[in-house]
Amino acid sequence: MDIYAGNDKLCGDFVHNIALLHLRAEHVDYVLSKALCKEALMIRTSVFPKNHPKIAQSMILLGLVHMYYGFLPKALDCFMVALKIYEANHTMYEQEVCAGKK
Repeated sequence: MDIYAGNDKLCGDFVHNIALLHLRAEHVDYVLSKALCKEALMIRTSVFPKNHPKIAQSMILLGLVHMYYGFLPKALDCFMVALKIYEANHTMYEQEVCAGKK
């Protein structure tokens, strides 16, 4: 049974927001923060196209968790993935504008 049945996009947002709130809490648990971020990312990658901005948001949040705990190479990897997604979206938007679609 799929626990997200029919509400995948909302569940992805919900888990992402819980991860964000947890990261901002006074006593942050790296393992829980990382698990929440990965769960949000897993949900979002299953329901959105690979270059969707919500996937980039989750990658940034996971990068922040890594950065907060000193895992800088992992953080940088996450930030680079997010940057590539945003660049791809910007390029697609420019192509649509130039083609007169917007």
